[in-house]
Amino acid sequence: MHGALDPKSDTTKWYLDREDGVNENDPAKILWDFYIRTEKHVLANQSDIVVVDKENKGATTIEVAVLNDYAIASKDKEKVEKYLPLGEEIEKCWDVRITVIPVFIGAQGAITPAHKMWLAQIPTAINSSELQKSALFGTAKILRPVLKLRGLW
Repeated sequence: MHGALDPKSDTTKWYLDREDGVNENDPAKILWDFYIRTEKHVLANQSDIVVVDKENKGATTIEVAVLNDYAIASKDKEKVEKYLPLGEEIEKCWDVRITVIPVFIGAQGAITPAHKMWLAQIPTAINSSELQKSALFGTAKILRPVLKLRGLW
């Protein structure tokens, strides 16, 4: 990736600057929370993140979630299966190869055995421990007001 879509070349939060959920340059396009029109009706038309590599005719759809720790093991396979019809439509309509990548973290920081394999398929370095830390901070933010009401925090 080059230019504004390369996280090393730009430290600004480019995804906050766009209201339409699209950022694009010559080699790549990134869509987030973007409804994708398809020729055939599919149930899941809105992926969390879609990265289109125009130069190599490839696309990656990334599903991101923080779930109950016990639920993450079953969600990997479920999300991949849920988004396969959308992936097939993207491949057909956009003439690209598609990869569906689930990135799930448990609310208490748990990860699946396949977690690092999924992260390795994303074309930029992502630190798993930073994702886990973000999930834990988010959980703490949700719990803090509830626990204050009960006098526990």
